[in-house]
Amino acid sequence: MLIKIGYDIALRFPISTAVIHLLHVHPSRRSDLVEPERFSTEPALPVEEYYDGFGNHRGRLCAPAGTVRLLSEAVIRDSGVPDAYAPNAAQLDICEIPAAALAFLLPSRYCEVDSELMDFAGRTFLYTRTGWERVQAICDFVHGHLQFDRGWSVRSYPALFGIPFWVGYGVVVGWLVSLFSEDAIRLP
Repeated sequence: MLIKIGYDIALRFPISTAVIHLLHVHPSRRSDLVEPERFSTEPALPVEEYYDGFGNHRGRLCAPAGTVRLLSEAVIRDSGVPDAYAPNAAQLDICEIPAAALAFLLPSRYCEVDSELMDFAGRTFLYTRTGWERVQAICDFVHGHLQFDRGWSVRSYPALFGIPFWVGYGVVVGWLVSLFSEDAIRLP
């Protein structure tokens, strides 16, 4: 199937600000683009592109004070096949996980790793069967109870803020999964 992808993001800056973005199709999917990405900014600004340590295609620009728009659109081919489903995926003890994978299990700096969020996660998911079932329960919770609403997105609000208000950030699901890092999932 063909999917039209893109965005139109407007950011307002009170002063000139450096912006680092992660908005491009991942290089592993670049060959699936039917039409190349057409990335632009308004006003037109020079963008320095680079690849980070995870292979992500990133960009850096110096935004002037005022409103800056980041725009892109493209068409990508996708099989439409759902993500892998492995309900019998085994858990690994943290000591069994390859060292190269540990960086992906660290909590986000935007999440409180030693606070009420840990207590909440423990109360909510500790008795869920380990492995795939626990990870699915965390994903189901986040999708069923939290929503992203840019009106609530304030940089000084930590991830914990999302729980009582049921408005949250993408880092919550990643952190909840990494909270049980000793219960890491081995996917086939």
